[in-house]
Amino acid sequence: QQQQQQQPPLSIVILLAGTNDIGYGLLDSEEIFENLWTLHQTCLDLGVPKTIAVGIPPSGYQAVNKVARRTAQDVNRMLEEQCRSTRTSTFVGFPFAYEPNGAHWSPDGLHFSQLGYKVLGEECLAPVVKQILDELL
Repeated sequence: QQQQQQQPPLSIVILLAGTNDIGYGLLDSEEIFENLWTLHQTCLDLGVPKTIAVGIPPSGYQAVNKVARRTAQDVNRMLEEQCRSTRTSTFVGFPFAYEPNGAHWSPDGLHFSQLGYKVLGEECLAPVVKQILDELL
């Protein structure tokens, strides 16, 4: 019989997702939103008191594909509206634009550079997390 280690409860789950759904182009904005919102609802159903929905970031692909760009904008709008209608989830818009060869972006045009991750975590999300934790305590 193995002893299970008790893990501390989670206070917040941060979800940044949807870029692959847009890239594959197999789902429309409503389906992508529903899938993302299901992730939030699953966290909440499992007892996490708060979730943060980070807006789908821009990308090199969206820069050259109007349909992909519009899909991301539509999903972000739906996420923001849904978060506004609940006390359990907070929407955070993505903090910086896509720039080819920009300091925040890796050369693949999809992922962030070390600086990009730092800006996202420390400058954008950390203040939101602190505010939510202050409210929870």
